[in-house]
Amino acid sequence: MDMREVYVVAGSFVGFQLFFSCVSPVLSSNFTQGYGKLPPHKLNDWNSRLVSTVHALIVGLFCLYILWYDDAVNEDPVW
Repeated sequence: MDMREVYVVAGSFVGFQLFFSCVSPVLSSNFTQGYGKLPPHKLNDWNSRLVSTVHALIVGLFCLYILWYDDAVNEDPVW
């Protein structure tokens, strides 16, 4: 594995962990009324689902970008 790939994996892990721990609770409490009333295990589930949704959006956008703009994929999509 190239060091660049290690940096991407480590940075992705740290970024999503910070999103789970810091950003998700702040966003959720600002946009939903019942977030603060949830028990701790439900808060964990909520934050996990929000991070999962954000991750899916990012990966989906990368896939669409590759599908639209990568010439090698457009020439032979099955390769």
